[in-house]
Amino acid sequence: MLVNQVIAALVAAGGMGFVNYVVADKLDLIDFSDEKANLRIPYMLCWSVPDFTLYLLIKQLISKWIRGELGIALSLIVTLISVYVVSLLFSRPLFWLSGVVINWIRSKEKADLFSGSPWNRLLGTSKEQMVYIYNFEKEPIVCGYLEFLTIDPGSRTEMSVVPFTNSKKQLSFQEVHDYYSTFEKLNEYGVQQYLDFDRKIIIVVITPTS
Repeated sequence: MLVNQVIAALVAAGGMGFVNYVVADKLDLIDFSDEKANLRIPYMLCWSVPDFTLYLLIKQLISKWIRGELGIALSLIVTLISVYVVSLLFSRPLFWLSGVVINWIRSKEKADLFSGSPWNRLLGTSKEQMVYIYNFEKEPIVCGYLEFLTIDPGSRTEMSVVPFTNSKKQLSFQEVHDYYSTFEKLNEYGVQQYLDFDRKIIIVVITPTS
């Protein structure tokens, strides 16, 4: 009985952290690529304290009705489900709040840069976005509406672009700059330029402000 309790405690303290990691990874909230692979275990261990606390609370509650090995097993199952649901619902708001706090601290310290991956900004809106992609020589590659964007653990960013079906066409880099830098257009659209130094491309994203 004591051995089972020890094993259950170890699983709850360490194993549940893997659930937190998987959910955050699938939501593109973390990026532990090859050079950051050594951070995966510390990340999972950071969640061991709240996960184990949740397990103890659930075990204490279930033990009022079910004791013994069945109670331990049921406590682990309920904890696993709870950790998954909580991670799914609250991971993104928690990371967002963390970013807000960090950026606020940086602003107070007069820091120039803000935390977080620039690609996550593209995931933070449901508005229709226009994309123009150029190489570093500013030669056009492709343009269209951004359909979806994925970021895998290996830092490889992939996107699906639907070609324009109306009068819009592939504009030169200078044409995009000139057209969307007017005062009128800046009130209508948000314009960001993303630089991918690995692939040597420039991605210009146009997002309506309203």
